Amino acid sequence: MSESRKNKGKIEGIKITNKLKSQIQDIARNCDPSINASIKEFENILIVETKEGKDKPYKCSFGFYLRQGANSQKMTRDEILDFAIGEGKIRFDE
Repeated sequence: MSESRKNKGKIEGIKITNKLKSQIQDIARNCDPSINASIKEFENILIVETKEGKDKPYKCSFGFYLRQGANSQKMTRDEILDFAIGEGKIRFDE
């Protein structure tokens, strides 16, 4: 049975613990550069909010990722270079 049929479209939420919140903050802090993430709780729903960063690109422990719609895709070396050039981080005259 699919998950949506089992819960009939209701949001079930998760058990929110200090350990879970700490893990989320550690992930954000370990990005390069670090990401400012605010955590809010609503009943048994944990809301993690991050604003678009100004110091792109950001690297996580597994590499650089580019948000494309609802998905994040791991960037190749050439995509990272193209992105840096497009953001003005690297100039051809340098």
